[in-house]
Amino acid sequence: MASRDADIRALLARALTSPVNVLPAAAMAGVGFAFGLWPLYIAAAAWYGVAAAQTVRDPREARRVLERGRGERARIEAAPPPELTDPWIQSRYEEALTEQARLTDAIAASPIPTPEVETDLIGMSSDLRTLCLQTQRLTDYLSTIDLDELTRRRAAAHARLAGASESLAPSLRRTADALDEQLRLAGGLEEQREHFDAEIEALISSLGTIRAEVVRVAVSSESDATERIRAQVGAARGQLTAMTDALAEQERAVSAPARE
Repeated sequence: MASRDADIRALLARALTSPVNVLPAAAMAGVGFAFGLWPLYIAAAAWYGVAAAQTVRDPREARRVLERGRGERARIEAAPPPELTDPWIQSRYEEALTEQARLTDAIAASPIPTPEVETDLIGMSSDLRTLCLQTQRLTDYLSTIDLDELTRRRAAAHARLAGASESLAPSLRRTADALDEQLRLAGGLEEQREHFDAEIEALISSLGTIRAEVVRVAVSSESDATERIRAQVGAARGQLTAMTDALAEQERAVSAPARE
């Protein structure tokens, strides 16, 4: 409960102090004071209240507060988690984590304030871990089946069904349908493994590009690059999230027939 209260206070403080909320209201109030236009005071207060309320209701802002407040727990170790037993997944995990660490170091050395980017990187670590663990689970499943044998059994079931008696046909039909569905889902999982590799490669490349941008901005002392870099990191993280969602959906689809 104490942790939840602290998170709520942090979110409220963020809403009340965010420059995106404060600066426009302050500008309106300043104009009102300079020209004696008291309605602008009301407009400034209204703007500030609405903007702060939107920040509190924005799930992305809540996520950032949680990740920042629990940063140490959200971070992952440089070594792969013990659940990752596939050498290929371990290798991709380590490559992505290394590139993320390099970006984190570049941001830490940059004079540009990027607290939002640092928060998203913490969340990205958690997303990366989740994605790799999901891929390990589907790899574990695929290691327990023989696709060639399943294909042979399906062909045999359909051939037997073609000449089956009326009393035997329903059982054979269920067998053939189950094998059809199992092969369809297994094929989807094989494809998801390929997507995982492509997505990790895209992430590594994107992080390298963002790191180059951070260094370029730091050298050129560009002052308005924070939002651009934040958007790039957010886009990279969004792709990871989409991939984890797709894998979760595929895993539910595979486990549903077993539950039934």
